[in-house]
Amino acid sequence: MAKRICNLLPVTFLIAVTGLTGCGSKKIPMQSFYTANDCAISEQTVLKIEHQKQLDEILKSRSLFSSSDRTSVSSQVDFERELLILIAMGNKPTTGYFIQWSNEPATLENGDLHLPVELRDPPPDRIQAQVITSPCQIFSLPKTEYRQIKLRAN
Repeated sequence: MAKRICNLLPVTFLIAVTGLTGCGSKKIPMQSFYTANDCAISEQTVLKIEHQKQLDEILKSRSLFSSSDRTSVSSQVDFERELLILIAMGNKPTTGYFIQWSNEPATLENGDLHLPVELRDPPPDRIQAQVITSPCQIFSLPKTEYRQIKLRAN
C-alpha cells in the first residue's frame, strides 16, 4: 500500500502544479472601439467607463466626436454587458507616439486586469513633426470585476 501511494505522488504533484499555473487566470476578449492622435487629454490616463452618462460626458468634454457622431457612437455600447477602457498618453511634443494593441485578449489574473497594450514612443533616430499630439484609444470588454488595470511594459 505504501509503495502504491509513493507511485501516485509524482503524478498528483504534477497535476497540482499544472493546475496552479492556470489558477486565477482568465482570458477576456477585447476590441478596439476608437483610436485617435488628437484626443485633447493632457495627462496620461487609464479610465474605466461603466455608464452611458460617463461616456457622453467624456465624448462631449474631449471633443472626441462631432455632435452628430456622438449619438451613433453611444448607441454602439451595451453597458449592461460591457465596459470601456480609455487609455490616453497625454500631450506629446511630436508625432510618432501611439498606443499599440497586440490584438490578443486581456487577461484577468489575481484580480488585476492585464491589457496587451503598450504606450510607444517614436524611434529616436527618426525626424518627427513638431506638433502637439494626444494619442488615445478606447477598448470595449465584457463587464469584468477587477482591482486595477495593468498595461504591458515596453
